[in-house]
Amino acid sequence: MHFSADPEQLRRAARALDDLRNSLSPMSETCVPDCGHSALEARLSQAVGEATSLWSGATSFIDEVAVRLRTSADLYERSDLHASARNG
Repeated sequence: MHFSADPEQLRRAARALDDLRNSLSPMSETCVPDCGHSALEARLSQAVGEATSLWSGATSFIDEVAVRLRTSADLYERSDLHASARNG
């Protein structure tokens, strides 16, 4: 079985993820306006907190995938260099 990976393609994919991540607006918790109904305000506050947490997790995941793509590119490159040196 033959397998190959192009480290530059992996790095391009990582840069595309960086661009995506940089284009996303940060989400921060905001105060829910006083709507005159404490149960509704509490639920809205909870929903905003959950959405903020999910958003943070999604953006962190994008960052993590970009880092892993770069790490993989470096590993493939080192492996190729090692194989070339060994095969002379």
